[in-house]
Amino acid sequence: MLYCHILSFWLLRLALLTLSCLQIATVIAVYANWAFAAIKGIGWGWAGVIWLYNIVFYFPLDIIKFLTRYALSGRAWDLVLEQRVGRRMLVDIQHSVC
Repeated sequence: MLYCHILSFWLLRLALLTLSCLQIATVIAVYANWAFAAIKGIGWGWAGVIWLYNIVFYFPLDIIKFLTRYALSGRAWDLVLEQRVGRRMLVDIQHSVC
């Protein structure tokens, strides 16, 4: 039980650290005016567009990644073959009984 609480504590800290890094990167992208590197800030409008794009497309792409990994793992094909063989056996049994 204690292990679960410690693990969730560290995962929460990691999530907060990640979000704070993203916020720092956004502030740098908005306000950066560095002449030596020829970088100018993009402004809050474009930063909002980028955040919205990431939020909208992150979740569908994550689902696609999980489905692709499942399809390529071989377990999905094993399930397809098992159902196909099971159906074939069921048809054979039905024909032999009738």
